[in-house]
Amino acid sequence: MTTIACAGFLAQVKHHFSFLFDRYGARIAHVEDAPGGDRCLVILESQGCRVKFVQNRGDVYVSIGALASPICWEDAAGSTRHWYEAGAILAYLTRRSFRIEELLRDQPIPSQAQQLAELSRELQSLWNRVTPLFREEVIETWREQYRWFEEEREREFKKQYEQWRRARCKTG
Repeated sequence: MTTIACAGFLAQVKHHFSFLFDRYGARIAHVEDAPGGDRCLVILESQGCRVKFVQNRGDVYVSIGALASPICWEDAAGSTRHWYEAGAILAYLTRRSFRIEELLRDQPIPSQAQQLAELSRELQSLWNRVTPLFREEVIETWREQYRWFEEEREREFKKQYEQWRRARCKTG
């Protein structure tokens, strides 16, 4: 049984990600709410991959996985990662850089609808580059490249954070 909150979240996913249904033949593969009703899991299956939406106390997490990715809340099963955060995939594809000051700046927390709308816009423009990454015949090669990308971003984050912290200590 799906709760009212989960039904509302599913409606938002259908609305904001209508391009997946309309252009790529997506279907709802799974809907589940956690005991207590404060979490919801929605998984869509499209041509070439699955898209996982998790609502957790108002926050939204969107991940992408291969068609064989397990239907589950977690991103990894054992030591194997099956789901990849959608924003990170977009950063990987566009080689988007970041500035620590922007990440740490006080800013209003976007609503669930705003989070879904923004991610939908970005994914829609790059969807034809996203799905090939999750084909079974290339995913292992891509996973290795992605691990390297994540490691590089983590190093860059730590470097920028340390510089930001030192600058604050000097001025504070």
